[in-house]
Amino acid sequence: MTGHAGAHPAGAPEPGAPEACARITSDSARLACYDAAFGRAALGATTPDRPPASQTPPPDAVEKFGDYGQLKRDHQAKTDVPKRVTGQITHLSSLPNGLFRLTLDNQQSWQTTQADWALDFKTGDRVLITRLPLGGYHVSVAGNSRSVSAKRTQ
Repeated sequence: MTGHAGAHPAGAPEPGAPEACARITSDSARLACYDAAFGRAALGATTPDRPPASQTPPPDAVEKFGDYGQLKRDHQAKTDVPKRVTGQITHLSSLPNGLFRLTLDNQQSWQTTQADWALDFKTGDRVLITRLPLGGYHVSVAGNSRSVSAKRTQ
């Protein structure tokens, strides 16, 4: 051991060395130690929860989408979209691969996106269109428990 002040015990890492940082228990102090050891502070490090100022989104984007690009969850129920629609088929078109285009008496047009040989649509049938919890729709003939996926075209 040398006799100068500030000497550290033999085998112990030098202060400011990355090995010394591993012994620090506080997360923020340990990160600061690693940043200093690898010169990160000189590069203009930012806090981990915010992007650099050059990448900060415009204020309206933060307002619409949440903090820094993360989507803000919309907790309001969509009350303007009905969960069920019933109607009578006024016009029916058969499409390739067992699909159908339905025009209802309420002027809505729907197209099935799934085929089912056991489900047969006819002009004059009453149909029930149900909105699914995660999006999308199912259409069924009234009184029949079978349904197929559908999308609204008009």
